[in-house]
Amino acid sequence: MNIARDAFHKFYPEYSDTYDEVLNDREMYAYSLFISSKEWLDDYCEFLFKFLFYLEEALYNANNLKNKRVIGYIAEILLYVYIKHFKFKTKEFYIKFLDAKSSNLANLINDSQIFAYIYYYIYLKQKMID
Repeated sequence: MNIARDAFHKFYPEYSDTYDEVLNDREMYAYSLFISSKEWLDDYCEFLFKFLFYLEEALYNANNLKNKRVIGYIAEILLYVYIKHFKFKTKEFYIKFLDAKSSNLANLINDSQIFAYIYYYIYLKQKMID
């Protein structure tokens, strides 16, 4: 985490204060799930992946990447940094976890509840754009 923090401060100094706030915060948006406009998504992806590719190389070179999940965890932190830095309004929803039987596509297609969720998210996205 120290390598990630130092690298982030060098890579994105304009986000440094927000990054430190997030690391000291007790909240976080896990799973990197969100709905946004295409413009914000493109900007966020550029912000995120540019840094993660840089960080991945730095961690591999330092032989500190013992757990590959560390990149995913840092990506979750960076989502919260991005949201907090731009002061986005957020609305939280519960995530439905599926059991092992529902994990393949054929079972998902037969689950009308999943279609209801998909329809609801498309509806919400349209409302956010309007």
